[in-house]
Amino acid sequence: MSNLIDWETFEPVDASHDYAVCLVTGENPSLEFLFNDIYLPDSTNDEPNSHGYIAFRVKPKSTVQVGDIIDNRAGIYFDFNAPIITNKTETRIVEDTDSDGIYNYQDNCPNIPNADQADQDGDGIGDVCDNDTDGDGILNVDDNCSTITNPNQEDFDEDGIGDLCDDDDDNDGILDVDDDCPYYNGTTTDGCPFILPIDNYLILTESETCASLDNAKIDIKATENHNYEVDLKRNGTPINLPVNTFTEDLLIENLDAGTYELCFSITAENYEQCFTVIIGDPAELHANSALSRSNEYTLDLTGAINYSIFINGEEFTVIAPDENTEVTFTKQLNKPINTVEVYTEKACQEKFTETVKTISNANFVMVPNPSSNNVFLSLLNAGDIKNASVSIYDVSGRLIVTKTIKTPINNQKIEIKELKTGVYFVQLATSENTFTQKLIKK
Repeated sequence: MSNLIDWETFEPVDASHDYAVCLVTGENPSLEFLFNDIYLPDSTNDEPNSHGYIAFRVKPKSTVQVGDIIDNRAGIYFDFNAPIITNKTETRIVEDTDSDGIYNYQDNCPNIPNADQADQDGDGIGDVCDNDTDGDGILNVDDNCSTITNPNQEDFDEDGIGDLCDDDDDNDGILDVDDDCPYYNGTTTDGCPFILPIDNYLILTESETCASLDNAKIDIKATENHNYEVDLKRNGTPINLPVNTFTEDLLIENLDAGTYELCFSITAENYEQCFTVIIGDPAELHANSALSRSNEYTLDLTGAINYSIFINGEEFTVIAPDENTEVTFTKQLNKPINTVEVYTEKACQEKFTETVKTISNANFVMVPNPSSNNVFLSLLNAGDIKNASVSIYDVSGRLIVTKTIKTPINNQKIEIKELKTGVYFVQLATSENTFTQKLIKK
């Protein structure tokens, strides 16, 4: 028996049968219980009555220390058979400082009651004693979410409660579980921002018809009907609008060319969206003309919608879909010299005018062709011509030779023997027309 027991305090309590007891104290104490003539039946025949027991109590010595272990075992003898040795029992001397039912040696917070032994971060220190409950490296006094690991301390609404612990992350009064947009501090019932379709606005501009007329326009149309307010600025200066509210469409007039800031707002929804609107300068009349070898005259026009074209006094009309769309006019010219004039519906636009000389090879004869030494030129049905010249160009357009020839032009000899073999263009120019033919030098 253990020497830590004060056997002087031994006291029998109960037994299953009559017994005698023998207690030996001293350095080698022993305790013996004798059950004489009890005749326990075999457990296979009478299991309930096959048991016997003894109960007693005893106190430890006053010198025991917390942590001491009192161990004990017993030997059971049946008649003269060898003893049956029981398992060794151990009784540990312990204390429970905080009286929470958990002995100190097992208690993860022995000085503060915590019967549930909660230890969130599993560091062996109970939560009520742990100065970093969630084990994220941030002390509880500084941690905006001390019960959930959040080393980055995210706090979207800056209310001092970490997002992982905050049930209203955007602090809009709508709990996250009910908030469709938990990270937007909105004023709508679902907590989300007020959003219009990306194509909600159709903004069209119309330039001034002429410079300084200040009749440019901004035409606004909205897909969704709301109570819109409009603010228009140019270079930061507000423009006083006669009407600045609308629900479907609004036309802003009497503007000049320039860059504007156009803003739409809906007060009830705390909404505003702005656009940069550029109104270009008034379109100018642009005309580009060309004449083909067959004397087809082509005129490309931009800058207006309605064009009046006069060729030798005869009027032709062309209408464009808008002033920025190029339209093309064509006309076969039959006269040697033609006067072209173009007017638009805008009185402020200057007219376009030019004189066009036609090109005709119909009466220009050059033989032989191909040739190695000479060619002979004739201009049939040319009428009274006083001045004429001949120029020869290579295929790159470089002038090789030019000379004045006599009139009338009838089998005028031109020497070409100095030319290298190849292809050339011979141009015959008179006071009224220019004629060109290809020459092959052998």
